[in-house]
Amino acid sequence: MEILWQVCAALEAAHARGVVHRDLKPENVFLARAPDGREVAKILDFGIAKIGDPTSASSTAAGMVVGTPEYLSPEQALGGEVDTRADLYSVGLIAWRTLVGRHPFKAADPRALLMMQATQAVPPLTEARPELAEFPALVAAVARACEKEVSQRYQSAGQMKLDLAAALPASSPPPAPPPVPPGSATRRAGRRRRRGRPSRLGSLRSSASPVPGPLPAAGAPGPHSTFDLAHRRARRPERRSPRP
Repeated sequence: MEILWQVCAALEAAHARGVVHRDLKPENVFLARAPDGREVAKILDFGIAKIGDPTSASSTAAGMVVGTPEYLSPEQALGGEVDTRADLYSVGLIAWRTLVGRHPFKAADPRALLMMQATQAVPPLTEARPELAEFPALVAAVARACEKEVSQRYQSAGQMKLDLAAALPASSPPPAPPPVPPGSATRRAGRRRRRGRPSRLGSLRSSASPVPGPLPAAGAPGPHSTFDLAHRRARRPERRSPRP
C-alpha cells in the first residue's frame, strides 16, 4: 500500500500540471532505491499522456480510444472524454490486482475486454479474497476508485492518497495474495532488485511485505511527492584493463 500511496502522490503532482497519463498500468510503475535505502515508486511512459488546463474537467477529445485495454477506464473504452479521474480508475485496477493476484476481468480478446471495462462492474475485493473483509476501509477505497460512473469515483488523486493512508495501519498489512508459480516474473524481479536495478510493480506483490514505517503526512516533502518521468539506472563499477 505504501507503493500505491506513492503512485497517487505522483499522479497528484502530474494532474496539478494538467497532465493525464492515460496508460497507467503495472508495467509503467518502477521501483527505485533512494539514497537513504527506501524504495521509491516512479511513473514512467508518458508517451500518450495529454497536457491540458489543470482546472479543466476534460483533456481528451471524444472518439479516441488510447491505452491498454486491461487498465482502461470505462470512458476511455467508449471513446468518451477523459480527464484525470481516468488515471484513478487505473490505479484502482492495479490495487485490485496487487491484492488478489490476478486481473478482475477475463476476456477472450481485447474487444470483449473493452466491453467489460465499459459495462461490467469490478467485483468487490472480498468476493475474490474474503479475508480482506478485515480491512473495510481499504476495500472501500479500491471499490471507489473502480467505480464506473466518473462522478462516483475519486475526484482527485489527493483524495485517494489520503484514504489509502488512513485505510491501512503500517503495523497491519493485508494478507499476501496467492503464491506465484516458480519461474514467474516475481522471481525475476527479485533478482533485478538484488542487482540494484528498478523493478516493475507488475512483477512484485507489494502487499506481501509489511509497510516500512508509518505513511508520511499529506504534503510531506521528499521523494514520495516527486513527479518522476524517468529513472536512472544503477551505475556499474568501471572495469580496469590489466596491467601489461
